[in-house]
Amino acid sequence: MSYTVNTSNGSYRFTYEELLEIAEERILKRNEKNEIDKLFDIVCSYYGVPKSLVLSSSRKQELVEARRVLSYMLTEHAGYSLKATGRILSLDHSTIAYHVNYIKD
Repeated sequence: MSYTVNTSNGSYRFTYEELLEIAEERILKRNEKNEIDKLFDIVCSYYGVPKSLVLSSSRKQELVEARRVLSYMLTEHAGYSLKATGRILSLDHSTIAYHVNYIKD
């Protein structure tokens, strides 16, 4: 499945795997200042959901998937601990571990 994201520079279509690659290349490897905010922007645009809903306790599928991707990217690529990622996403560290393992499998 591919998704379209509209930006001020035009429209882009990409897959889930490409989302991970884009986030890693453009944000996390550069260690830019607001990497967390930029990562949220990319993932929220990809899933078409606002950051406030990603941080909510809603169990809607697209929100859970966005949280999974954020959990994975923050722990595996940005180097945040499970506990730190949990604080960022307002989730327990065990939930973060579950999300990370879900993406890995």
